[in-house]
Amino acid sequence: MDLPISLQRVVAEMDCLEGTTVYLNKRTGELLLLFDDSSMFDSELENDAERLEADEDFLPLPDKQEIDEWGMMVSFAQSRDEEQVTRELLDAVQGRGAFRMFRSTVTRHGLLDEWYAFRDASYEEIAVDWLEAHGVPFVREASPEPSPASDE
Repeated sequence: MDLPISLQRVVAEMDCLEGTTVYLNKRTGELLLLFDDSSMFDSELENDAERLEADEDFLPLPDKQEIDEWGMMVSFAQSRDEEQVTRELLDAVQGRGAFRMFRSTVTRHGLLDEWYAFRDASYEEIAVDWLEAHGVPFVREASPEPSPASDE
């Protein structure tokens, strides 16, 4: 991969599976995914781990620990115009099962698409801040136009 790197690609990689870390080479734009559990290494993954140790240009992308998705849910709730919806969403993020309850509440209010758009924009903002802080050039790709629905 060459620089500038696609912002959308970085965002997609930041939203990777738990138990993995994605590294970006700030000089070349190369992305490497490593499993956090070293017992899962095969020879290719071990070679990647050695490359990471030897090349200081590889930086770990922000991970789930650094991305405050709970804070995103609170911000989304507070951005709602209807006080009752805000209250229900804020109640949903309290205690055990907050992510599941929040999603259920968002779905019940027909806000799932709005939540995903808000979440995506939040991830994009985190990625832009991170890329700029590390001096990594990036491009924003135009979103594809939605295809017209067919009546077949």
